[in-house]
Amino acid sequence: MEIVPDDVNLIIGPNNSGKSLFLREVDSYCKGASIENFKIIDNIVLERYERDEIDNLLERFKRTNGEKTFYEKTRVPGSGQTVFSDSVDSLYQWQNYPASYKHFLERFIHYFVYRLNGAERFNLVQPESYNNLIHEQSNGILGNLFYNDENRAIWKKHIHKSFGIFPLISLMESGKFSIYYSYEEPSNLVEQGTHKDARTFYKNKCIAIDQVSDGVKSFTGILAAFLSIKNSVILLDEPEAFLHPQLCYLLATACMEIAGVSGSKLFIATHSSNFLQGIAESKKNNSILKFDRQNDSFTVKRFTNHDIFGLNAKPSIRNTGILDSFFYNNVVIVEGDTDRLVYQEVLNFLIEIGKIKSINISIKFLNAMLKDNIPQIINYLKNFGIKVCVIADFDILENRNFKSYLKISNASDSIIDSIARLKGRLMEGTEGSRISPKLLDTRDPMGIQKLINDCKGQGLFIVPVGALENRVNYMKIPNENKNHFAIKFLDSYKDEKNHDFDKDIWLFIKQVIEFLNSR
Repeated sequence: MEIVPDDVNLIIGPNNSGKSLFLREVDSYCKGASIENFKIIDNIVLERYERDEIDNLLERFKRTNGEKTFYEKTRVPGSGQTVFSDSVDSLYQWQNYPASYKHFLERFIHYFVYRLNGAERFNLVQPESYNNLIHEQSNGILGNLFYNDENRAIWKKHIHKSFGIFPLISLMESGKFSIYYSYEEPSNLVEQGTHKDARTFYKNKCIAIDQVSDGVKSFTGILAAFLSIKNSVILLDEPEAFLHPQLCYLLATACMEIAGVSGSKLFIATHSSNFLQGIAESKKNNSILKFDRQNDSFTVKRFTNHDIFGLNAKPSIRNTGILDSFFYNNVVIVEGDTDRLVYQEVLNFLIEIGKIKSINISIKFLNAMLKDNIPQIINYLKNFGIKVCVIADFDILENRNFKSYLKISNASDSIIDSIARLKGRLMEGTEGSRISPKLLDTRDPMGIQKLINDCKGQGLFIVPVGALENRVNYMKIPNENKNHFAIKFLDSYKDEKNHDFDKDIWLFIKQVIEFLNSR
């Protein structure tokens, strides 16, 4: 697929789906690496620049030392070489010939690509040296913010909203820009001054950056970089590192608000559903790139934040944690939280004791909260290429929208209609009766088994003994209610000696896994 970058491009997907690898390949290509050895990217097409465009882009990097002119990239501490002195004419010529295109990438394009890994995130907030303040020139993150009151105000607003403290760029350390924090916002004259009032303020009302948490440092540095690095490509992996879930959400909303301010394009890879939610809720357009991997084959699908927001805007759906699904290969939808807890524990135990020999997929058990939510969740997740199946109690057969639960796979309407007709025939004359496995089994045992198997083939796993709590009757857990059952089961199942792992709930979950592995 072809990707034309938006201001923000969020990369999501399960572990080992290629998110970080994609960022590394973009960075490597712009350093001059051969694309032949890449696993995800087939080609990168760059705009062709005229001489005056190259000159304009480099103007902000231009420095002079006597008669010598050179260019100094916005400095990210620890990122390597930052200075080059090639002429604009050379750069312009290099892009025109395949033999010299590698030089064009190394000596021009790469100066507009910044990869911020975990270590560099902390370097972003380290003190920066300065020379002559009168010229208002800086090639550093903090220096750029120091000279830009508007961007610094945006930076302060988001840090204060998230942590209740104001970040300040101070001149109190001799010859260096450095960050302090205060619960009180000073005037620019005090923040950027060295006079007595400024010294008193910093002494009595501020704390140095080494006295705050790694989360505050990371959050501060990321936003500082996004506001300071202009007209570039910024590659950021796992912005959620060191951050509480709510702070991940706030960082994402801040990124969306400042997107476009500096003219840079952001590529952000995340495992955080909170970060994804912050991006999805923005009114600005941006791209969501969902990565998946099957063995050595990678797939990428592009959506917009508005696509993701869709069903997630409905509170009863949002609170299921549905956005977590984007970080798994497969989702098993269940009716309630008790089901989710027990089935997840059963799966974990089967893996632990080796009864499921190999599992190369990640699975999320998702509590739909309401039966009526299930068809909506099925359609939502299928649209994003997420494989799903459903575990439902036997009374799902009474649901008036039964056919909508069968649209998990891509079965034809005729197959779905055939299953629905079988269900209808089995239930003829049962109006007013409580539908139960026992009732239908006495009427047509072969028919009910065929119905359950046909539904299973479509990914709808109906509990054949009624409900979850009837799957382990041999454990003799008092069946007061589902919550009581779950507590007793979770606390005692590992001590039980009579498990037959080829029957009951154990076989049921193995069949669910087999279905997902087969797709």
